[in-house]
Amino acid sequence: MSDTPREQPAPKGGAMSDLAELDLSRVFVHDGYSLRDVTTVGRHKAIGYVAISPTPTERFRPPEIDFRQIGETLESRGMRVYYDGPPTRRGHQQEIAELVRQLPPVRYNRKLVPGYFFPGENTDIPHKFFAADPVTIERLLAANREALYGFPPTVDAFVDLVRSVWIDPKLPLGKLIHLAFGYYKLYGGREIPRLFEPEQPEPSQPPIGQNEVSLAALKVELDRCEKLFAGQKVQFKQLSQDIRDAFDNIRAFTAIHNHLLAARERKRIVRLSSEQERILAEQEGLLANIDRLIREAEKR
Repeated sequence: MSDTPREQPAPKGGAMSDLAELDLSRVFVHDGYSLRDVTTVGRHKAIGYVAISPTPTERFRPPEIDFRQIGETLESRGMRVYYDGPPTRRGHQQEIAELVRQLPPVRYNRKLVPGYFFPGENTDIPHKFFAADPVTIERLLAANREALYGFPPTVDAFVDLVRSVWIDPKLPLGKLIHLAFGYYKLYGGREIPRLFEPEQPEPSQPPIGQNEVSLAALKVELDRCEKLFAGQKVQFKQLSQDIRDAFDNIRAFTAIHNHLLAARERKRIVRLSSEQERILAEQEGLLANIDRLIREAEKR
C-alpha cells in the first residue's frame, strides 16, 4: 500500500456547476444509503453523502431521483454540494499526502500500524454526492487545529480529505471526522467540542514590593480575626454561665415543688393557703411545659 496518493492536477473540490458530464436530474441511489444522509445536512449533521449511478442496477434501484433539485435546495440553505467521481478529480492531494505523513501510528493486535489508508477507486460505486455545512465544519476545524497538522481548515479541503483517505477514529482527526458525520452531535444548541485543552497562561509574578504590601494586609486581617474570636469567646463564656445558673434555678424550683406536693399528700400541711395553692398550680404548669420542651428537643 502506498503511503501517498498519486499527484494529480485537480480542482479544489467539485461544485454543482461542474457536473455537465452527469445528468443529476435522473440518477439512482444505492440501496445501502438514504437520502436523509444529505437532506439533513445543516440541521442534524455537518456532512453526508450518498452513492449514485446514472443507470439502474441490482443495488441502484428505482425510483429516479432529481439530485439537481436536491442540490439547489441545499445550496439555498447555505450548504455546499460536491460530486465525487474518479479520484483524479479530487483536490488537495499534496496537502493530504503531507498530512498523513505526520499522523501517528495506532496499535492493533499488539502491533503499531498506520492510522490511515487510501481506499482507492471503487468500481461498484462509481459516483457519490456529498453535502456539507461549511460554517459548522470550519468552526469544528478551527477549534481543533492541533489535529490538522497544518492541513487547510476549510470545508473544501475537508471534503476532499474524507473522500480520499480513511482516518482511524482513535486519532483526534478521526474523531473530528466522526463528529462531522454523526447525527445531532454538533446541533441542537451544543457547543463545538474541543479535543485539546487550551493552553493556560503562566501566572504572572507580582511586582517588586507587592509581596510586602500583601503580607501587611494579611497581618491586619489576622489581627481583626483574633479580636473577633476573643469577643466571641467572652460571649460564649457568659452564655455558658447563664445556662448553668438557669439549670440550678430549675433544680431548686423542682425541689420546692416536690416538697410542697409531698407535704400535702402526707397531710403534714393540713390545708394550703390560697397563695400556696396558686404557687403550686403555677409550678406544676411550668414543670409540664419544661417537660414538653425537653421531649420536643429530644425528638429533633
